[in-house]
Amino acid sequence: MKFKRTAALMLAVLSLSGLMTGCGGKEDTGVDITLVKKYISEDEPVLQNVLAEQSIDCTVTEIATGDTAADPTGVMGSMMKLAGMITTQDIDILIASLDEGKNQANMECLLSLSELFTEEELAGFDLVSFELIDENGVEGVLHDVPCGIRLYDPEIASIDESGMAVYIISNTEQPEESKEALLAIAELYAEAK
Repeated sequence: MKFKRTAALMLAVLSLSGLMTGCGGKEDTGVDITLVKKYISEDEPVLQNVLAEQSIDCTVTEIATGDTAADPTGVMGSMMKLAGMITTQDIDILIASLDEGKNQANMECLLSLSELFTEEELAGFDLVSFELIDENGVEGVLHDVPCGIRLYDPEIASIDESGMAVYIISNTEQPEESKEALLAIAELYAEAK
């Protein structure tokens, strides 16, 4: 009996230490880009290859949200994973639906593009702003500061029917590198006004 308790305790300690070493232990792999979509394909990671051709040092991670009706638990797990990655600064750039962008903007996770970009740098793009929920839970407070760039290329835009955009996460440790990567993504996948 004592052996089972000791073994269980050792297993718990090892599991916990394994979890803790995986949290926030970010190596310098360039800009961390996370693409949020319903399903992950087994195709070649096109976005990472395209950005590598543009000399953007990055790692692209895909998170599948799944279908709320078919698997609500899976969707919740994906959203918790995304929140954890943002909290531990494992994401610099987020490519996600406009709906997900609005969720992240409501949680103040998105950087205002005006903090990094000049008006001239953003002039040719379709900028994304949201009506946010105020502290009383009332929707309609206009967040007129742009926090994303709308992506129209069919390869990216077809991922979600609400539309897709690229955003910089507010707690990025690499603002200049993220700016360069966001501009590269926008130039590749956004449509000029």
